[in-house]
Amino acid sequence: MNAKKILICGLPGSGKTTLALKLAPFIGAVHFDGDAVRKITGNPAFNAFGRQHQCNVMRDLCDKVKDSGHHVIASFVCPTDQLREVFDADFTIFMDTISSGRYEDTNLIWQPPREPDFVIHMHDSYRASDIVAKLWRPEPDPERVWNNAAPTAVMIGRFQPWHKGHRALFEKALDKYGQVCILVREMPLDDNNPMAFAHVCERIHVDLYPTYGAHYIVRWVPNVAAVVYGRDVGYAIDEIRLDKVTEAVSGTNIRLGRMKSGL
Repeated sequence: MNAKKILICGLPGSGKTTLALKLAPFIGAVHFDGDAVRKITGNPAFNAFGRQHQCNVMRDLCDKVKDSGHHVIASFVCPTDQLREVFDADFTIFMDTISSGRYEDTNLIWQPPREPDFVIHMHDSYRASDIVAKLWRPEPDPERVWNNAAPTAVMIGRFQPWHKGHRALFEKALDKYGQVCILVREMPLDDNNPMAFAHVCERIHVDLYPTYGAHYIVRWVPNVAAVVYGRDVGYAIDEIRLDKVTEAVSGTNIRLGRMKSGL
């Protein structure tokens, strides 16, 4: 996906920073925390001027990161529609977890976002991957409808990166079963697994969505070590063989080639 400027807003104490610290490494984003930025800029004022200055600084910092091609997250109260319009986020997450904050002056001016892209309510159970699924949102096609009850093939892998060998396997599975669920294993970020889930997800969607639309879904799963089953489970473990050239495609070689070329 193109670089995104993400705003996490909500009343003081609603969990903005906690969410940002979980989400930022998951999507490979730079994170600016409102309180930290205030300390650096020496802006102690919470009057109209101080809040406007804070919003301008957060916007300018985030725009510089976004312009460099990286995702960026700003977690700060951003309490009014006017300030949120100034910040101009690509994606807004509203922490709707408390009814009032610890500062009465903020409570008095607080305006909940009118149409946030993602809302987290008190006691909500959510994962960072749920936000990513909403963050990468192709334009819906009414003629492409995923059917969760239809026969489905499952592909499990790291996909570091997704490449033409994976696509060839996907197309064989799709032809045989009608739709495919792609399960991306959570891996520790290192030289062998340099891509966060959001980047893996992006590459898959860019490659598949224009042609295959809702004939597939992508899901984030734990680091699967084994697939176990008992008797009469109702599904098969199906090895699909490809031609030798395609099977020889190696994600490791692709990663090493990019490192050597500086990409």
